[in-house]
Amino acid sequence: SFHANNAPSVLYITGDGTSIVNCSFDDNTITNKGVIYCADVVDTTISTSIFTGNSKYYFNLKNSTVSISDSVILKDNSNIFKLDDNRNVITANDNWWGNNTAPAISGVTIDRWVIMSVAPESATVGDEVTLIASFDKTNSTAGVVADYAGSLPDAINVTFTSTSGGLNEVKAVKDHQASVTYTPARTDEKLTVTSTDAIVEIPCSSRPR
Repeated sequence: SFHANNAPSVLYITGDGTSIVNCSFDDNTITNKGVIYCADVVDTTISTSIFTGNSKYYFNLKNSTVSISDSVILKDNSNIFKLDDNRNVITANDNWWGNNTAPAISGVTIDRWVIMSVAPESATVGDEVTLIASFDKTNSTAGVVADYAGSLPDAINVTFTSTSGGLNEVKAVKDHQASVTYTPARTDEKLTVTSTDAIVEIPCSSRPR
């Protein structure tokens, strides 16, 4: 774990074939390059890792080949990558970016990304319902939603709220899921499930007479 460091870069990679697995990079203050700086390297792989709350860029790359997968990467998209030249080859598939839409990052290939889905899709006032937020699907640039075969690190929180304010709980994701049980009140028009910038709304209807 790399936490709350103050440095030009947390990791400066200059050797080929480097693998970064099951690492956490959070709340680091970067004074020069990026959290991870790669210069003139090939076959760097980053997987099942966490990037959140760091200043400046998460990945600063120069003439490098890098693959990033199965990781949690939370930051404004414009500040995730800094590419020092146009000779980089970067693939970043099967990551959770904190949003259900595709991140558009120039110079980075993203064909698939993990999404948050919520079940059930509706609720009834007065009937207890268990809302389940799942991170076990991917979407793609082709618009194909598929089962996610990988595994994300446990670093995602989900907030469950209701219109009435009767529901307001934050749950940590474990094994790709977070859940809460709630009985919608008469003043609940909808239930809202949020994780970073991903928002799913569940409408509440009156019980049939």
